[in-house]
Amino acid sequence: TLYVEFWSQFSDLVQIIFIDQRGCGRSDLSDQDHWNISTWGDDIIAFCDLLQLQKPIIAGVSMGGHVICDILRNRPDLPSKLIFCNT
Repeated sequence: TLYVEFWSQFSDLVQIIFIDQRGCGRSDLSDQDHWNISTWGDDIIAFCDLLQLQKPIIAGVSMGGHVICDILRNRPDLPSKLIFCNT
């Protein structure tokens, strides 16, 4: 599920960060040229690098699961675990 309430139940175990893909939710609207799996994967990688996140658990809901696959293609060493939800 993509509901904050569901994922928040794990906040005593891990820090949870929600990221909208460009053009979705509360994210930068950007433009259609950047609304693709490759850009979204690069955005997640850049986010993790910027915050120096070590071995994050990455969850992808729906199309987000395909984004996870792109992350694995480019940085297979990045995540410690993956969660594919309704992909």
